[in-house]
Amino acid sequence: MKYILIFFALLIASYSNAQKKLLTYYLPDEQYNINIPTPESVFGFQVGERHLTSDLIKIYLEKVAEKSDRVHLEYQSVSHEKNPLLLLTITSEENHSRLEEIRQEHLKLTDSKISGNLDLNKMPAVVYQAYSIHGTESSGANASVLWVYYLAASQTKETEELLNETIILVDPYLNPDGLNRFASWVNSNRGDNNSADIQERGHARPWPSGRTNHYLFDMNRDWITTEHPESKGRIKTFHHWKPNFLADHHEMGSSKTYFFQPGVPERVHPMTSASNQDITAKIAKFHAAELDEIGSLYYSGEGYDDFYYGKGSAYPDINGGIGILFEQASVGGPMKDSPNGPLSFEYSIKNQLETSFSTVKGVNKHRKELLEYQRDFFNKAFQKGSSDTDKAYIFQEKHDKGKLKLFIELLQRHHVEVYKLNSNVKMNKVNYQADHSFVIPLKQHQYHFIKSAFTKTTSFTDTIFYDVSSWTLPLAYNIDFSPLKKKFSPNLVGKKIDANESFKPLNKPNLSSYAYLFKWDDYYAPRALAIFQKEGVRTKVSTATFTINGENFEEGAILIPIQNQTKDKAAIYELVLKAQQETDIQIHCVSHGLTPIGIDLGSPSFKTLRNPKIALIVGNGMSQYDAGEVWYLFDKIYNKTIVKLEVQNLHDYNLDKYNTIIMTDGSYNTMHKSAIGKIKYSVKNGATLIVTKKAVKWAQKNDLAYVKLKKVEKQNNAALKYNDHDSDFRSMELKGVIFEANLDITHPIGFGYKNSKLPILKRGNIILEPSKNPYASPLKYASNPLLSGYVRKENYEEIKNSALIIVSKFGKGKVISFADNPNFRMFWKGTTKLFTNAVFFGNIIDKRTIEVKDIKK
Repeated sequence: MKYILIFFALLIASYSNAQKKLLTYYLPDEQYNINIPTPESVFGFQVGERHLTSDLIKIYLEKVAEKSDRVHLEYQSVSHEKNPLLLLTITSEENHSRLEEIRQEHLKLTDSKISGNLDLNKMPAVVYQAYSIHGTESSGANASVLWVYYLAASQTKETEELLNETIILVDPYLNPDGLNRFASWVNSNRGDNNSADIQERGHARPWPSGRTNHYLFDMNRDWITTEHPESKGRIKTFHHWKPNFLADHHEMGSSKTYFFQPGVPERVHPMTSASNQDITAKIAKFHAAELDEIGSLYYSGEGYDDFYYGKGSAYPDINGGIGILFEQASVGGPMKDSPNGPLSFEYSIKNQLETSFSTVKGVNKHRKELLEYQRDFFNKAFQKGSSDTDKAYIFQEKHDKGKLKLFIELLQRHHVEVYKLNSNVKMNKVNYQADHSFVIPLKQHQYHFIKSAFTKTTSFTDTIFYDVSSWTLPLAYNIDFSPLKKKFSPNLVGKKIDANESFKPLNKPNLSSYAYLFKWDDYYAPRALAIFQKEGVRTKVSTATFTINGENFEEGAILIPIQNQTKDKAAIYELVLKAQQETDIQIHCVSHGLTPIGIDLGSPSFKTLRNPKIALIVGNGMSQYDAGEVWYLFDKIYNKTIVKLEVQNLHDYNLDKYNTIIMTDGSYNTMHKSAIGKIKYSVKNGATLIVTKKAVKWAQKNDLAYVKLKKVEKQNNAALKYNDHDSDFRSMELKGVIFEANLDITHPIGFGYKNSKLPILKRGNIILEPSKNPYASPLKYASNPLLSGYVRKENYEEIKNSALIIVSKFGKGKVISFADNPNFRMFWKGTTKLFTNAVFFGNIIDKRTIEVKDIKK
């Protein structure tokens, strides 16, 4: 019996070993430094047997850095979930001994005054290898572990030469929160006998998927916007080194093979040079050779573009480097059936590892060419800055200090030099006053980035876009700006703004026995209001203008009366000081209610505000991006509680607890009929329902929103070839176009805005007919609204004069419909206040000004 048990034990062990991949499956069978721990020796299993989480990767890489003189590990930043983001600098021991000297010498390539004197023959190239910015695309992060082991442990002469001539920056996981969420899902569905059936539960991605970060943002669209700590740390690293080459490892649909750039040649941004694409094509040959050697199918030159600089593979192109996108067919779980045969997780890791090798080999082979390219890029930046008819950009923001500071900080993160404007300038009928205006000279090393970020473009060589077709930064922030041409003079350039620039200090308000006031102009004004509402302080909002103590207040001014509050004046004063300190907004003390101009403080034109109790409906069928933006806006920016309600369970919830219900873009097909009834009951009894994009269609279908959608042109009726169908259909999509809209700034939705002209970013084909009640559409597109980006002619005609927002009546409540997403990626900061106003002021909108529909009893 004893021998029978031993036999079966050996049989099971041999079967297990047959299923397990050896290290040599991934890496060359060569001599390795035995002092460097293998991944298996630390994890207790081979890479690919389970999906790695960021903490396991961190533990292993720390051990490697501890043992290897080739590897230095540091923390770049910390994610929202407090997971550290790592950076490994890998090079030869000799290079490590003078690493800062090498870095400083490398950065001189960006300085046209001295770069011509540099000796490039012995200068190492810098390559940045970034893995799995989308957590569901985890083959890259798992491959990074093996790649670091190889670089640390390989004893071959070739590896030593590579490390002597290259500084390798490894970013093993760019999105630890999403990576962990996905790994937990896959590992929890993994068994001893895994199925490749595409219907297997483990291949499904729950809501929210691990693609996004903690707040459900796509981190690969945050390279320019840098809203999140992960991105801020990454961009700081990028400019700390200015890498020659960045490899961005992703995954794509399972039906495909393996993609590497170059992409579609016609879809390259015009500011990306031909030499950039030429070097990309040269290094692509190394990827092809590496994948050919292991028999992997691949493709290049189609499917993906190189247009939007806000993605990881394109950001280097506007910063003197070369960016490369890698896309591996996704497995999702341990294994998966595909049209190209069965896929295994191990196989996807191996492909990512092979192109990690090919990247460094290609960079090393073209080292000098890459260094020359970078030097030439920044030399041309200064030359173009001198010859450009636009000599500088000026911008100003008179009223919103919070948004202005965010805008300048964004520019500085991308190493754009910003200066105070020395004297007043009038451009395009706008008076730029020196005390709150700034100037960006184009003759600086970030010339290319500045031009791409400040230019408005409506002419394109190709009409297909993988992402937005325009991203003009000052339009996104709704900030006045203008190019300076002949009016430019060096005398206009004042003091350089540093990273810790302080603006005009606030006056500490006196203790009041009557009231306090603050304006609604600032980006952080809602955060100030939330501080008072959280503590139960009664607040009011002005629906008309007035002047008091020499200060002009417009619609949207917030009044905090002292009398008849649950807190005494001392407690309220403490909240005033806290709100001013947290938001940097001036709060005014007033001692009387009589005003010399406009309404008095006791006027019925001041409306008492209710504290929004917000429910955000989330779950399957909804855009996790749009829902995440709302969550982030209120949680992180306004510090206000928002309750997320799962759509599939909504019929079991008590909606009477909430007076504000938000439904972002989505299908809502899984919503139970009784849940729809509960929403109707809540709104009928006074709640405000806010719907965006496709949720508007849902509200219309369920007789909640009185809106009419315009028909959007779906097909080009011209005779086309079959091979044209993909381009034809994709050109109909509004991927991201900037239009001008007209805003009624006296309407509660428009409170806090100074200019009735508002730049809007439109994505998608939801277009609304203007309301029959002229007051119910406070925001409409202009008659010729295109500011920047591509829109098909047929769609453009429908967009003209259409409504962006319509307010409908449902019982005692309001339904506020947004045709577009005003919180887009928290990038379009110029329109977030529209959404915020709907939340805080939606219920005070006069019932005579809203669209009315007969309600069936």
